[in-house]
Amino acid sequence: MSGTQLSLESHADRNATQTRERILDAAERLFAKRGLERVSTREITKAAQANVGAINYYFGSKEGLVFAVFDRRLTPITEERLAALDEVEEAAGETAPKVEDVLSAFIGPAVEHALDPKWGSTSFAKLMGRLVGEPGATVEKLKKAHFDRLAQRFDAALLRAVPTLSQESLGSGKTFIVGALHYLLLMIDQSLPCLLDQKPDCESLVRRLVCFAAAGLRAA
Repeated sequence: MSGTQLSLESHADRNATQTRERILDAAERLFAKRGLERVSTREITKAAQANVGAINYYFGSKEGLVFAVFDRRLTPITEERLAALDEVEEAAGETAPKVEDVLSAFIGPAVEHALDPKWGSTSFAKLMGRLVGEPGATVEKLKKAHFDRLAQRFDAALLRAVPTLSQESLGSGKTFIVGALHYLLLMIDQSLPCLLDQKPDCESLVRRLVCFAAAGLRAA
């Protein structure tokens, strides 16, 4: 194969990668703003300046695109959460970990990504917020794919951290905690009472939510 052919193929690969990323970015922004069901594939390709058939070409379907949008953001968050939990459990050794440490391992990575422009910043933060209230089979598949393994690890850690917790209390407690976290993510670029006029600070937000969640679990 000649150098010219290799150069052309490399250029085509770069163009394909750029087109795929533009589609993901456009879909993320539109889904965050209007929801998964209200945005058409034609609107996405128009915003991405891509061919109308590009979504099927790169992702197979709109559902495939939805999964790709979430996968590129949720996968690193999941890995960071599990790595943080590994550190907490290793530090605790044979003793029970502190509930605040377990909660920080879960809450911290999501808030950090929500405030980091490199990870899509507030667009993806709002999209994560939609996972709580967005109905539909696609969202249920997403939750199962991304959170089943996570739930097993964190459930076990929380039960060790708070031995008085029953399975029922843990279930309701997680609902309240996840609801509070996703509301924070959904509203993170707006004026929240807890922020007053201050710029959102990751460490402060995580600390406040962790304290709130830990108190709730201990009281359950």
